[in-house]
Order: sequence, then structure tokens, then C-alpha cells
Amino acid sequence: MIRCGFFGDPLNPVRFRPIVFVEEQKGDDRAAIRDALFFAASAADRAAIAAARARGQVVRAWGFSEDDRTPSPAAPVENMPATDTPSAEWYTEYLETNDAVA
Repeated sequence: MIRCGFFGDPLNPVRFRPIVFVEEQKGDDRAAIRDALFFAASAADRAAIAAARARGQVVRAWGFSEDDRTPSPAAPVENMPATDTPSAEWYTEYLETNDAVA
């Protein structure tokens, strides 16, 4: 743990700016949410997901279902397909085939 104190004050833990967990969503003011590393949208909003990937963001697609899978040989648009059925065989196969993260 890194600690810091000024002018004889007690040493307190240093707290760094939390940029890792800043997530942008469709409709957010991009100027207000600067440096967002993550983007999230409904899995059905393929255009917003593709645009975020083109900007270099990691993309979480929520509500991901079997019908949302990107057909091979095309690479999936999303990095993190978030589903309500994480134990389904189609889902685990999709993750493994595409090096995706659940």
C-alpha cells in the first residue's frame, strides 16, 4: 500500500483515479465520460457495438442470446457477450471459439 501525507499530517492511503471501470453507454455525452475503456449496449444494437469497437473500446453486449451470435467466419463484434444463460452449451462454445470473455 502506498501512503502519503503533507506537512506532518498522518499518512493516508493514496487513491488513484479509477479509469478501468468507467463505462460508456449509448446516448452518454462522450465529452463527460472521457477515457472510457469500456462500452456497453444491448446485444441487438449491432451498429453501436461496431462503432465502439472501431474506436478501440472493449464492448459488453448485454442481453446476449443465441440469435445474437456472429456467424463464422466473421469475427464477433462484441468482446464480452453478457447473457442470462451462462451455462448454455451454445454460449460456452461461442466464448471458447471466439476468445471472448463472459
